[in-house]
Amino acid sequence: MKEQAYPAEHSAYESREGNLIIDKETMQEMNTQMVMTTMQPPAKTAKKAKEVGKHQPKQELGLVNDKLWAHYMMKADLTFRITNTFSEPSACVQSSAACISNKAFDHSDILTQTKTGGAYSRRTVVFGGGNFGPFQKYSLFKPNAMNIHTTWRVADAADDAIIHFTIQKIKGGVDCAFLGFNCKNAWNVYRGLTRGNTIVYYAIESTNQFRIYRNRAAFETSTNNWCATVASILPTEQNGQSVLSITVKPGEDTALLMLAAWAMYKSGDTNQFATKAS
Repeated sequence: MKEQAYPAEHSAYESREGNLIIDKETMQEMNTQMVMTTMQPPAKTAKKAKEVGKHQPKQELGLVNDKLWAHYMMKADLTFRITNTFSEPSACVQSSAACISNKAFDHSDILTQTKTGGAYSRRTVVFGGGNFGPFQKYSLFKPNAMNIHTTWRVADAADDAIIHFTIQKIKGGVDCAFLGFNCKNAWNVYRGLTRGNTIVYYAIESTNQFRIYRNRAAFETSTNNWCATVASILPTEQNGQSVLSITVKPGEDTALLMLAAWAMYKSGDTNQFATKAS
């Protein structure tokens, strides 16, 4: 066997207080390998961060009117139509010049649903167009064929894994009068999945309607802090056979609120509030 030759100064494995001594060429080669190895994780981390960012839930679904209140109705075919936009009601009392009301739109049906069926009650939701911005499409479905909680997920139309919002009924209700009886129906709307616990809307049964708040704390602070109201109405020829009435304040995520209103209607929670309205 041929013996390896090393510089006279030291051998490759000369022991000096237990430390390994390595010649200059070997050290340069190892340094190069270490630099290459160190450079790989940041590239992978950046790629992973990019993928995570790509799948982040949206901050809002759409149809946000920053300046005016708006009123909508849901027809029996589950199509939402806009009926009016208007200024703060108290402004009309103070000054007629500040009172704004508009009923003229290039189209009134602004959110539609198409049922595609299946065990998860899948639906395709489309909203927007014309005065209301570009058309947008999302999927609406149950997370499970049999749900312990009444739950609906709002996801990308092309990818069910990208969950933007979750609409869920609070099991058992809230503010029960005595021993779990006479409880009020209530719902939470989460950004992303429920396990993230990021609540963007909280709906609670009121006298003859649901009132929707940013969260439970806003409701407890003042019942007048509501963002939107949802009421069931009796369908008539005058109201276009509508079954729900929705009023939304400025700056709110109207498209998401419409889907929450639909979920309440679908569960039967709004039926007890049915009143005659035009």
